[in-house]
Amino acid sequence: MSEKETNRRPEASTEDKMQELFRLMDEKAAQGTLVETEEDVSAQKEKVDTTPLSESETAAFEYNMMMMQYEAMLLDYQRREAEEQAQKKAEQEAREQGS
Repeated sequence: MSEKETNRRPEASTEDKMQELFRLMDEKAAQGTLVETEEDVSAQKEKVDTTPLSESETAAFEYNMMMMQYEAMLLDYQRREAEEQAQKKAEQEAREQGS
C-alpha cells in the first residue's frame, strides 16, 4: 500500500475527531508549544453598532413596531369575535334544546 492509502481513513466519527484533537493537544502540551488563553473565544463578537439611527431608520423601526402592534390587536380582535360567535351559537343551541 502506498503512503497516501494508509493515511486515508473512512469518514471519522465525531468521537474519533475529538480523540484526535485531544491527542494533538496532549502532544503540544508535552512539547510546551500549547498556548492556553483565559479568553473565551465565543465571547469575542463583532462590536455592536451603537451609532444613532438616521431619520429613515427611525421611521422604518417605528413603522415596523406599529405594524406589529396592529397585527397583535387584529389577532386579539379576531379571537374575541370567534369566542363571541361560539358563545352565541352555544346559547342558541341550548335554547333550541330547551324548547
